[in-house]
Amino acid sequence: MIRIAAVIVTFMFSHSVMACSCPWVEPAGFVHATLKRLPANARGVLFLTPQGAPSSSTNARAFSITSNEETGPLTVTVSSPDMGQERPGMATQRLLRIGPAGGFKPGARYTISYVGPAGKWAHPTTIDVAIDTQPLDMKSLQYTLAIDGAPERRLLQISDGRGSCVSRQPVVSQTFHYGLPPELQPYLNGVAYFSEVRTKAGFTAITYHATACDITPFAQTAYSGGKDLIYANCEESHAAQSIRGWVGLLEVEDRLHLTKPVVVDLSKASGKACNGMGMLKEALTNHDADKAIAIACSIQYEQPFDGVFTPYKQIKPKHPTAADLPSIEALADLKKLASNEERTCIEQVVSHLKR
Repeated sequence: MIRIAAVIVTFMFSHSVMACSCPWVEPAGFVHATLKRLPANARGVLFLTPQGAPSSSTNARAFSITSNEETGPLTVTVSSPDMGQERPGMATQRLLRIGPAGGFKPGARYTISYVGPAGKWAHPTTIDVAIDTQPLDMKSLQYTLAIDGAPERRLLQISDGRGSCVSRQPVVSQTFHYGLPPELQPYLNGVAYFSEVRTKAGFTAITYHATACDITPFAQTAYSGGKDLIYANCEESHAAQSIRGWVGLLEVEDRLHLTKPVVVDLSKASGKACNGMGMLKEALTNHDADKAIAIACSIQYEQPFDGVFTPYKQIKPKHPTAADLPSIEALADLKKLASNEERTCIEQVVSHLKR
């Protein structure tokens, strides 16, 4: 029992408990500044206003547009595309679409700038974009949502209130992805996504923050390329849920498209473990070396019952039991399949188990 207690204390309480502190960055500016080209029927580029911005900073006079094919500044027009509903964290912001009056000229290049006062913003105040010679037929585009394999138990990196601003939490999770039409490939950096899950109160936003200091890109998924994630505390019981997504290219169209819902059932995740040690043992038992190595290299950052689930509450963590602990022999075999860096992670786990 002394050895088990030592393992628990080392893994559960060895990290700083100081409060997390992040510098303030305003989530404002041209949100798709990495989008370098648009179809000929684009109506403008997207600009997210500062929080609580006065009307003077959101009208046409707050912007300038120049073109390589015309002299002098162009007349600016401002419109507001529809995101389907109010989005998390945007209650005091507006999404604007900035473009030249009369539309873009096919084949031309444009520089669009915000000329009002700006502080430390997450997005640039200037964007350069080239206009393709051909329009995009938006009516022919189809969008889908698809589940990626089975749900799983894992140690997920999640935003945390501790000094490091991040920890690994034991969760059950399911990844899924958006299916996009091939015509959108040249404009992927401009595609907007909003994922939702059905609850008793109706469909609500699915959000994920890898760290408390994470500056989440506007209308993007948890992972790049339209791949998203839903997760929950692995100790809770779970029922099947419907998820859906809003997706589209708001530089061209006024409204996002709503996908057909698909069903996620987190209760179908294999195994029973709800701590890093137990998950590591299950992965070893299932001869899943890749997952076992990933857990071994995450377990030192595990902080159960904090962050998103029970933030800042003084709840005693549930410790791993003797039955949760993997064998040293199994870890020795795992080392043979690991890289040098990964072996260091495994050796740390073994070292704590020997105490």
